[in-house]
Amino acid sequence: MLRPEAELVAMRGEYQARVSASPRGAHARALHPDLPGVRGKVSLMRVSQGSDGEHRWETKVVSVSELATSDALLWCTHISMQRFYGARGSTSLVQLQNLIADVDCHDKAEFRGLAPEEMAGILIQRLRDAGKPLPSYIAFSGRGLHCVWLHQPLQATPGVTGRHRAVQRWMHGPAEGKASKTVRTKGGTRLNDPEVIAHEDTMAAVWRV
Repeated sequence: MLRPEAELVAMRGEYQARVSASPRGAHARALHPDLPGVRGKVSLMRVSQGSDGEHRWETKVVSVSELATSDALLWCTHISMQRFYGARGSTSLVQLQNLIADVDCHDKAEFRGLAPEEMAGILIQRLRDAGKPLPSYIAFSGRGLHCVWLHQPLQATPGVTGRHRAVQRWMHGPAEGKASKTVRTKGGTRLNDPEVIAHEDTMAAVWRV
């Protein structure tokens, strides 16, 4: 006897969700491998609409060992890039293991209508031309690309976290891809510094969208 249509619709929906979650699962395992020395938890997040019509973030927290088999991967739309003592937050950061550039390029003229692989190819060539390290991998975010550089896990002490953020800013380059002659640093403002200007110009060309 055939299954009822409503049941078949539900099964197809679950199957599609699991197929769609496969790249997300690979992304999650690359970000948070279950290895000796791993500390902290992973936040899985999505935006939902409440009965009042307002959109709010929901979060589920899982351990790294639970991540590979968690059905929460089917539920979430966002995965924390770093690991935390509990829910994701600046005061609960415990371990750093990657750098990321979130490139929102889906509706930009140079990328419009291109497949994710073609968009990634453009960014890879720009990074090569700039002499910058290539990402460990690039994931399609739905609206653009996530370029991810994986590195050895680092304990999130204040000094390490500060240097990590500095490297992240160095890879991102100028805000909105526009080079600036004035760059604010911890030591003050560097105005018309040739080294800074050259780097700003280089990274502006990499992330231009």
